[in-house]
Amino acid sequence: MAEYVVRVAGKEDIPRLKELFAKSLAMECRRDPFLVPLEGDWEPLLAQFIRAKEALLLVLEVEGKIEGYLLAFEQVVYGPAAKPHPLRKILGLPRPRPLLLPFRSIWVEDVYLTRTGRILDGGRALARAVRNWAPKIRARRIAGSVALGNRPAEAFALALGMRPLRRIFVADLEDPSKPPPVPERDRPPKGPKGRAGRPADPKRDRGS
Repeated sequence: MAEYVVRVAGKEDIPRLKELFAKSLAMECRRDPFLVPLEGDWEPLLAQFIRAKEALLLVLEVEGKIEGYLLAFEQVVYGPAAKPHPLRKILGLPRPRPLLLPFRSIWVEDVYLTRTGRILDGGRALARAVRNWAPKIRARRIAGSVALGNRPAEAFALALGMRPLRRIFVADLEDPSKPPPVPERDRPPKGPKGRAGRPADPKRDRGS
């Protein structure tokens, strides 16, 4: 079996990463028709990811060739804003207590593996590297999003011990110049006695 290594990406990896990033975005564009491939050069963006302290760009290298990558970001929540949310003021709720310590988490933005990387189970190697990064920055959560219908990615996330937390719902606007209509509420048909959704009961109607 071929040997592989997971390491932090460097500037020398940018040419190959440009190819893989373009393939990953092309896959997302096929799932979501509203996405379009980015035009121009990926190099400045990838170089920024490599330099940023709050970003982690890992590569899966198999016999000298990059066969996958993982891009993650550190997120820090320092506590509520100085002013309470207007809704809390309207409802008469007290100001939330500030966090004693910053809550740090890791957001996995993108993972891509070639066929070779998938055969070698490189995703687990990348996942282990992210988990090793977590204690270094004192992160308490690792999260990421998976497009609906991408069942291999969902199964992979569950296999890594992750759990679904919430779903994102969207409404696509066919004409951006007009507000989208809100569908009317579906009401069940009224029964014989005028009560919605209640079937007729012959015994009750006879008084027995």
